[in-house]
Amino acid sequence: MLFLTFYATQYSGNTIIGFSGKAYREGWITLSTVVFMVAVIGGLLSYAPKLYKLGRAKGYITLSDYVSDRYPNKTLHYLVILVVLFVLGNYILSNLKAVGTIVQTLSDGTISYAWGVITLTLIIFVYESLGGMRSVILTDAIQGILLLVTIQIIFFVVLFQYGLNPNLENASIHKIIQLPDGGQQIKWLSTIFLIFFSVSIYPHLIQRIFIARTVGDLKKSLKLMSFMPFFTTLPVVIIAIITISVLPELSKTQSDNVMPLMLNQLAHIPLLHWIIVLFFAAALAAIMSTIDSSNIAIHSILVKNVYLKHFPNSPDLTTKYASMLVSLAILSLLGYLALTIQASIWAILRLKLEVLAQLFPMIALGVWTRTINAKSVLVGLVIGLVILLYLAFFATTPKPLNIHAGLWALLANFTALFLTHQAQAKRSV
Repeated sequence: MLFLTFYATQYSGNTIIGFSGKAYREGWITLSTVVFMVAVIGGLLSYAPKLYKLGRAKGYITLSDYVSDRYPNKTLHYLVILVVLFVLGNYILSNLKAVGTIVQTLSDGTISYAWGVITLTLIIFVYESLGGMRSVILTDAIQGILLLVTIQIIFFVVLFQYGLNPNLENASIHKIIQLPDGGQQIKWLSTIFLIFFSVSIYPHLIQRIFIARTVGDLKKSLKLMSFMPFFTTLPVVIIAIITISVLPELSKTQSDNVMPLMLNQLAHIPLLHWIIVLFFAAALAAIMSTIDSSNIAIHSILVKNVYLKHFPNSPDLTTKYASMLVSLAILSLLGYLALTIQASIWAILRLKLEVLAQLFPMIALGVWTRTINAKSVLVGLVIGLVILLYLAFFATTPKPLNIHAGLWALLANFTALFLTHQAQAKRSV
C-alpha cells in the first residue's frame, strides 16, 4: 500500500500530459526525464529514513511539524508555510489543467475543458471530505495498479502498430534524432539536479514518509519506486515520439494533448478500445490522487499548523468543518485559475520545482546535523528566494550558462546558510 500510494502520487498529469508534450516538442532528448525521475528516489533516500525516525519519535504529520520542532522560529515557520502553499497550489493547478485537457480531447469536445475541471474538482472534494487520508491511500492503491498495468499494454500495442521508425521525409521530425549539443547537455544535468533537490521533498510525499509502518517498509517502497520510471515515464516518452510521425503538425498548445490524440488513433481496434478507456480512467485517477494528496497536505498544514495554533481548544467537529471549508476554498480558487491561466503544464511545473528546491537545505541538513540553527536556515532561504525571483522575472537571462535559476538560487542559499552558521560559531567561541 505504501509503494502504491508513493507511485500514484508521483506519476500524474505532469507525466501523462506534461512530459509527453515535452517529448513531442523536443524528441529523444526528453528521454533524460527517465533519469530525472530516478533522481527523485535518490533525493528521498538521502534523508527519508532519518526523517521517518524523527517523525515516529515526535509524532510529525506534516512538513511544518518538522520545521517548527527542528527550527523554533515563527518567521521561518510561516515563510515555509507560504512556500509550501505556493508549491502545492501550483501542483494542483498543473494537474487540474491536465484533467481538463484529457476530458476535452477524449470526448472530442463534447465535454468542455471547463466542465472537466469543475466536475473532477467536486468529486475530489466529496471523497476527501468523507474519508480523509485513509480514502486517499485506498484510492491511490487502485489508481496505481490501473495506471501501471494499462500503460504497459498500450505501450506495446503502439510499438506493434507503428514501430520506432519515424517518417524522416517530414522536416519537423529531423529534429528528434539530433544529438544534444553542449548547451543541451548542461541543461540536462541542471534539470537532473533541480529535480533531485525539489521533487524529493514534495510536502505530500513527506506525509507518506510519516505514515510508513516501519523504516524497513519505507526503504523497500522507495527501492521499488526507483524502477518505476522505466515502466511509466519511458513508455510515455516513446509513445509521444512515435506520435510525431503519426500526427506531425501539432502546435505547441496541441502537443499537450499528444497522449489522448495518439490513443484516439487506436480506438477503432475493438479490444484495445476498452484498454484505452481503462488507461484514461487510470490517468484521470492518478491525476486525482495527486490533486487530493496535495490538497489534503495543504489543509492539514493550514488546520494543524495555523488554525489550531490560534484556536487550540477548538472542538473536533468545528475543526472538521474548518478543514472542509479550507479544502473547498482552495480547490475553488485553483479550479478558477486552471480555467484562466494560459501556460503550458511544463512551464508551470518548472517554476514550482525551482521554488521548492530552496527548502532542501533546511530539510536534509536538519536531519543530518543538529548544529544548523533557525537563523542560518532563514537567511539562506530568504536569499535563495530573492535570487530566484530576480532571475525568473527580471533578469534578461533567466538561465545563466543554461543552468536553471532554481539551482543558482540554491547555491546562494547553501552559501548564505554556511557563512551565517560560521559567523555564529565564531561569535559563540
